[in-house]
Amino acid sequence: MLDLLMIAALSGEVAFKAQPQDAGWQVTPVVTVAHACLCRIEMELRRQGRSGSVVTQQRKVLTLSPDAPLALSTFFLSVAADDTVTLRITVSDSGTASFTGQWSPPART
Repeated sequence: MLDLLMIAALSGEVAFKAQPQDAGWQVTPVVTVAHACLCRIEMELRRQGRSGSVVTQQRKVLTLSPDAPLALSTFFLSVAADDTVTLRITVSDSGTASFTGQWSPPART
């Protein structure tokens, strides 16, 4: 799944490398920008299930090179059938421009 929002001042994309593993997923967000920037990257993982809700956040400031995909933290997620999981990545410059990508595991059949 790939979400992409283009903005004039800061443009790029967030892609997700996701592989199923036993009862869960291994997910690595990959960020690519069109122009070099000193970017703030926010990673937010939300999980809700029978055992309750959890929100985990990480923030980084990184210098990103244009057209050079950068793999961020790899997440290993155990996902129960009734869990709702969302991983959201937001990349922003020092101003107000930003783009976001979001991943959730596919529905089980």
